[in-house]
Amino acid sequence: MSSQDIVKDESAFTAYTKPPVQQAVVPPEVQYRPVEPPKPVVQTPPPAPPRAKPTPVATGGTMYRVIVGNFDTKQEAQDIAANIKADGFPVYMYNADGKYRLQIGSFKSKALATSLMNKAGEYGYNAFISIK
Repeated sequence: MSSQDIVKDESAFTAYTKPPVQQAVVPPEVQYRPVEPPKPVVQTPPPAPPRAKPTPVATGGTMYRVIVGNFDTKQEAQDIAANIKADGFPVYMYNADGKYRLQIGSFKSKALATSLMNKAGEYGYNAFISIK
């Protein structure tokens, strides 16, 4: 068989068909709908813990003062007072025995005064309680 015979014999080409052209896959049309915001979950608060007995209050007008410093000069006391205020404590300066004292609280209850003294200690202040 010659090359001319092969070309003339078209029976070999009739059995062959081109593969189908693949169509591009198009996703279905997406429809956007606004989503409703979630409904708030209603939670009931936990029951309140039982109230603690009130701390005993000192009788006879005893006051427990929380002092954070005793200073020789007013300027030194004012500088430290600014730092104490910046830490969120109310501060009161007064003169006692020729020294300037910085007080951050005065209580009738020793427990409350001790609590504030400990809180001041957490901030690095060497606080103490003065009884009047």
